[in-house]
Amino acid sequence: MLSALAGIYDLRLLDAHLPSDKTQDAVRLAGIDETRPDVDQGFQLLDAAVSTLYRIAGAIDKIW
Repeated sequence: MLSALAGIYDLRLLDAHLPSDKTQDAVRLAGIDETRPDVDQGFQLLDAAVSTLYRIAGAIDKIW
């Protein structure tokens, strides 16, 4: 459930440091298609974050 958020967090960490070979792993984990234009990749990144947060909220809602 949290793989997209883990990928997004990894991208954030990689952005603050020197380029790394781990970037592609983080992009794949976040569910971003690197063949798409940059604006589409940005949309996919935001969509992955929001969708994951909604799934987490739905899981918490079931518990309550």
